[in-house]
Amino acid sequence: MKTLEKTIRYRASAIDQLPETDRRLAERAQAACDGAWAPYSGFRVGAAALLDNGAVVAGNNQESEVFPAGLCAERVVIFSVLSQYSGRKILKMAIAAWHDGAFTDTPVTSCGICVQSLVDLEKRQGEPIAILFTGNRQTIAVERAADLLPFTFSLA
Repeated sequence: MKTLEKTIRYRASAIDQLPETDRRLAERAQAACDGAWAPYSGFRVGAAALLDNGAVVAGNNQESEVFPAGLCAERVVIFSVLSQYSGRKILKMAIAAWHDGAFTDTPVTSCGICVQSLVDLEKRQGEPIAILFTGNRQTIAVERAADLLPFTFSLA
C-alpha cells in the first residue's frame, strides 16, 4: 500500500491588499448579501463572478422552509451565467458572508455541492475558475475550484 499526498496552494491576505479588480469583485459579493433570504440560518451569502467579457454577475443565497429547496449564492450565480450569458466563461468568483449583523471576519468557504458545481463548470468551459473567499480581516484565494475538491466526482 502506498501513502500519497495532495496539497493545495492558496494565498491569504487582507481584502485591501488585493489587486483592484479582485477587491471590486469582493465588494460586489458583499453587496449581493443584501438581497439574500436567510431567515433560517441567519447566514446571508453573496457571490459575484467575473466573466470573460468583463461583465460581473452577482447573486445570493435563497433559503426555503421546504428544506433543502433553497439555493446557495454560488449556484445562483453559476445558473444565472449559464442561462443568461450563454457561451461566456466565469474567470473568477468572490464569495462573502454576513452573520450576526456584520460581515464575517474570516472567510466562509463554499459547501461541497457548490464546489462540485464549480468544478463541473471548469470542466465544461475548459478553463479554471479562480475563487476568492472574503472576510473583513482575511481573504483566501485559490487559482481553480478543483483545488478545493481533490477527489471530485466524475462520470468519466
